[in-house]
Amino acid sequence: MVVAQGFKIPQAKLHRLTEAYRYAGPQQMELVPSAPDGGNWTSRGGVFDGSGGLAGTVSDYFQFAQMLCNKGVGSNGTRILGTRTVEFMSKNHLRSDVEIDLRLRTSFGEHRAGPQVPGGGSVDGVGFGFGMAVLDPDHHIETQVMANGGDFWWGGAYSTYFYVDPTEQIVMLFLTQLLPTHSYPVRYNMRVAINQAIVDDVPAGVSRLKTQGDSDIAARL
Repeated sequence: MVVAQGFKIPQAKLHRLTEAYRYAGPQQMELVPSAPDGGNWTSRGGVFDGSGGLAGTVSDYFQFAQMLCNKGVGSNGTRILGTRTVEFMSKNHLRSDVEIDLRLRTSFGEHRAGPQVPGGGSVDGVGFGFGMAVLDPDHHIETQVMANGGDFWWGGAYSTYFYVDPTEQIVMLFLTQLLPTHSYPVRYNMRVAINQAIVDDVPAGVSRLKTQGDSDIAARL
């Protein structure tokens, strides 16, 4: 159950809000000053943005992503969304003749799947569903990333990232506090590392996601 998610943070819980940092050059970052009273996080009013601006916990975010991977069923077994609803949300809804705008190629990092390059990053093979970017099953190889068609994901302004791989039943959640969102190609690198760690020739009952020390590197459902 999601219990601590919202656009505003109660004063009593403000101490749980993490500090934020800004990229200041190779191997350097600087603290982003925050208002002593919480600023916009605690002030009344404002516009609640449907595409960003939420504050929450790791547990709540993971349960949300897990519900999407489970096609609408929450961690406690309660159905929250219909199976067809999640399937429809996570399909590419762009027309075949529509390309992602140049401004998205160069100014945002959340939608990119392939390696980052100067001036932007690979968006070939990437489509948009309702609330997430999607690897188009028919063109996902064009992203130049080791992944499955049908994967969907999104990120946040502070370089956060989640992705769901319905084929492998993987949910990955990465939270950090670094501005701007495209400071490092961490999203691409993490996805490649996770997919490289998947093996098939393992005994029954043993996780297929293993790495050094036999520790899981991603949450497997």
